[in-house]
Amino acid sequence: MTLDVTSRLQTSKNPTASTQIAVVLVTNESIVRAGLRLLIERAEDMTVVAEADDIAALISTADKFNDHVALIDVDERGLSVLPDFLARAANAKVLVLSTSSDHERHATAMRMGARGLVFKENTPETLIKAIQKVHAGEVWLERKMMASVLDDMSRVLNGKPDAISRQIATLTARERQVVSLIGEGLKNRDIAGRLLITEATVRHHLTSIFGKLDVRDRCELVVYAFRHGLAEFRTSRPSTAA
Repeated sequence: MTLDVTSRLQTSKNPTASTQIAVVLVTNESIVRAGLRLLIERAEDMTVVAEADDIAALISTADKFNDHVALIDVDERGLSVLPDFLARAANAKVLVLSTSSDHERHATAMRMGARGLVFKENTPETLIKAIQKVHAGEVWLERKMMASVLDDMSRVLNGKPDAISRQIATLTARERQVVSLIGEGLKNRDIAGRLLITEATVRHHLTSIFGKLDVRDRCELVVYAFRHGLAEFRTSRPSTAA
């Protein structure tokens, strides 16, 4: 995709400390970016380590953002390369920033690998909490977006109850454990550590689970687990949300 925005990468003069959350800012609105930087760096436990006009500018250096939180404007044209960014940025956690009412776009961002969504009109305290929760491995969805995003992502999960029961019955005990941990927001490495198995084994279980439950990806699996009681995943919702 051709991008006509001017992209830049800026490294923070404050190196990332082991006790701090490293944040990457991605938006083509300079004033918004400057405001976000000031807001984030006021928090004692986080620092901005890089900035860009769109995420495509970060692809070549994405491997430097291991375990970072990438705060990305959902309306950026670079959203289409989000999977490429996540493929190279091991363990990066994407938090989408948006004012859009386009629920399908939000659902698409979640399918692509985003771990949460927060609106620009929320309070600064809500944004800081969202960054902290996503960094900790939780899923963050605004309460007023919860129903619409889950609905958009769960269209393929509208089978008859009997069919759902038969699907769930095919899962092994270990596969149920994996589903539960996926619901908590854990990645393959974390699941492997929790269950004392290899990441390759986790991937094998996920392939089997996807086939048995007829879901396409991790996001649909979370929706399935939530709707059918296979997991009680931690979905953080700010108390100020409608």
